[in-house]
Amino acid sequence: MRLSKVVKQTIIAGFLAATGAAQAVTLPTHLGPIVLPGINFANAVVGGSFSATSLTFGAGGSACPGVALGPFTAAAVAPCVLGSDITTGLALGAGPTGGPADFLVPGFGFVSIVNGPGADLVVWEAGAPAEDFKFAISTDGGVSFSANLTYSTFAAVPPDSSSGFATNTAYIDLTDFGVSAGDLIDAVRLEGLFTGIGGSGPDILAVGVINAGPPTGNVPGAPEPASIALLGLALAALGAVRRRRHAA
Repeated sequence: MRLSKVVKQTIIAGFLAATGAAQAVTLPTHLGPIVLPGINFANAVVGGSFSATSLTFGAGGSACPGVALGPFTAAAVAPCVLGSDITTGLALGAGPTGGPADFLVPGFGFVSIVNGPGADLVVWEAGAPAEDFKFAISTDGGVSFSANLTYSTFAAVPPDSSSGFATNTAYIDLTDFGVSAGDLIDAVRLEGLFTGIGGSGPDILAVGVINAGPPTGNVPGAPEPASIALLGLALAALGAVRRRRHAA
């Protein structure tokens, strides 16, 4: 069995595209630095509401430079909140007059969030003082959600201001939502705490998974588990070819 150079390059390129984000990153939290694989972060904005009271911001990179006022689309918000880059973010607004507060729905396509031991995920937020947020979970890619719970964020130790504002974090245990051990969560919902128009909502930087499981395939635009498995088979075939050549 021989694989052409083009086929091998295609397989390797696909592997790198699928796993390049797996490189470990170290980020600050209020409990000290945490190390997570790059694939353990939200990789899709499944939905949300981003009115004229929302804004994007960032001190680094080119995705969200400076400060921009809404309204936004999910596509405009995505580069500000996806992945492990905490130099950019989205400040959730109060929402339209008479309507719900702005909210963000990050989806997880490379991994799922497993209800395991201890905290299962971390939310990074910016601002001084640190701001609370409402949080809900989904097991069907963001089609339906649990009831909201409120979480508080706390300043990173040691202090950090990667986005131009103080970095804050909240650790979340899925047990708080009454789900069973081992249950898989593939999307979450973050919302500000508002009683009316005005004020600044939580400034979301990133959402990372501590206890990771296999992808569910429910998140729109995310890699299908079957595609990932197929890639694995292709890589195994490539390895077999190389071993056969060395043995020959």
